[in-house]
Amino acid sequence: MPGASKAESLAGTVALRVFGTAAGNAPRRHVAPMGRALGRFVWRVSRRYRQVALKNLGLAFGEHSSQEELESLAKRVLEHFGQVAVEFFWLRRQSPETIRSLAPAFDEEALKAALGGGRGAVVITGHFGNWEYLGMRLVAEGYPLTVVARDSDNPTQAAYINDVRRRGGFGTISKQEPASLMLKTLSANELLGVLPDQNTIYNPVFVPFFGKMASVAPGVALLALRARCPVIPGFAVRTAHGFRIEMKQPLDIPDSGSLDERIWQVSADFTRVIEEQIRQYPEQWLWFHDRWRKRPPEEEA
Repeated sequence: MPGASKAESLAGTVALRVFGTAAGNAPRRHVAPMGRALGRFVWRVSRRYRQVALKNLGLAFGEHSSQEELESLAKRVLEHFGQVAVEFFWLRRQSPETIRSLAPAFDEEALKAALGGGRGAVVITGHFGNWEYLGMRLVAEGYPLTVVARDSDNPTQAAYINDVRRRGGFGTISKQEPASLMLKTLSANELLGVLPDQNTIYNPVFVPFFGKMASVAPGVALLALRARCPVIPGFAVRTAHGFRIEMKQPLDIPDSGSLDERIWQVSADFTRVIEEQIRQYPEQWLWFHDRWRKRPPEEEA
């Protein structure tokens, strides 16, 4: 019923705001326990998340892991992302000094060199560690940053989340908005943050990911090729006392071959870097996303 759907949407928005206020006002010592408790709750009540996480972990590690080991890892994944959810709101209420204190100094050479070239840079990361903290830390260090985000299907919730993001100091561009806005950010010699590690349905490129072909949007490669800017992988790894920022060397952007070949190469390269990071810290990636849902045409046939 339309009325029930509207009521459910309103209830979801109210619940999100209440949760956001509670998480944002939590004392620092309560953030991690609160997040882990949320993750354990989701593990118990969400059959879908359990099933998808176990299926994906089985595809990636099942050959060398028992079912008990996969379940233990899946639970840690949910606990980690419970913390990410709480931190999303908590971090926005912290000062730049507190933001910087959560991670030691990191190697900024690649970022400075990229901006020194005057063409901006695409910073790619994944739904790994705490990607929102990575953005906030870059802003706290004085880097101009705009992130490309997938909006919620609920416009009110999307507006609320994007407002919270803006309070973190960086701009947002919806994935549905024109690519010209992303190119404008790069032409202004700023950083454009993108998370290209999700299943893509429309016009995908298929590249290896944990030994199985996975769909990737061609947007990152097209932006880099058109803007002639660097693509720099970066990650905020969760540690026992905060985070560690790991900025990688820029990817090699091919200047020969067909456009399709160059798009594939860039897409395969950044996907490989993301996979390498996940293999080091498997509990810090979004395994309950159905990453391999879209299949290549030959498999669907």
